[in-house]
Amino acid sequence: MYLFNEDGKMPEEIFVELRTFEPDKKVMVPFRLKNAVPERVNIDGQCCVLARLCSNNYWHFTFQNADCVSMLEDAGYKGKYIIPDTKSILALMGLLGVDNTRIVKLGDLENHKVYEFEELVLLSFNGNGFDYSITAVTDVAKKVKKQLTLNKDAPKKLYVKRIGMRRLINGDEIAEKLGFEIFVPEEHSVKEQMEAFYNADIVMTPHGANSTNCIYMREGAVFIELFSSGWHKLLNRHACEHIGIHYISEIGAPITKLKDPSDGLFTDFTISEVKVRNLIERAEKLLCTRI
Repeated sequence: MYLFNEDGKMPEEIFVELRTFEPDKKVMVPFRLKNAVPERVNIDGQCCVLARLCSNNYWHFTFQNADCVSMLEDAGYKGKYIIPDTKSILALMGLLGVDNTRIVKLGDLENHKVYEFEELVLLSFNGNGFDYSITAVTDVAKKVKKQLTLNKDAPKKLYVKRIGMRRLINGDEIAEKLGFEIFVPEEHSVKEQMEAFYNADIVMTPHGANSTNCIYMREGAVFIELFSSGWHKLLNRHACEHIGIHYISEIGAPITKLKDPSDGLFTDFTISEVKVRNLIERAEKLLCTRI
């Protein structure tokens, strides 16, 4: 979704986000159908547009949009939100107390139309080296955890299996040997996924959108995040440490030779059983006593 002001220029908040654009390209004009004038649609009241790059991804929305929602709600904002309409994002908005009547699904907005807002709310990144506010993400986690249920019979050692790209090929085999419950997020609702993390003492998972739920673990728990050698970004570490969750990471080896290191973002990988055993030993030493 591209936003323009009355002069046909992109607002500074949007330009900052589209980092590939040069400053002199802020004069982009609204798209037009060839030989046609697009229909204009008025949207009344306040609207906050949370349709950033990659915002349809659960991790990106949680860390780069939900923190904004939390701050706006605390500030008394009563307007609407324009968001991607994926199940995980809609569920998260509900847990943050945003009623469906205040949500405009991005998929309901039609292409080749110009939407004119009565009042538009824009939030930009803080520019301190992170694309999110650790404090605000912590507030999101606190609000959600108040609605999660503790279950003494829930698995305490959880291996969250990834079925998309960047799979840990030997993950199931190692997890079973080490007494982990194998958890497939796609088989559960968003809240059930959060509660699985919330109840576990140790969670181990390949990096991906599923790792987002680490922020809903309890203080003193241990989160182990596994990476391919071509993709090692500790974006979850800062939030975990701020919340009081122990964070451990390990790097594995891609199953195919990489033409470029960045290809590791998409490549399945393996980690030796010895390395994983060492990770679990470290995790068990870090665990706090459960009451």
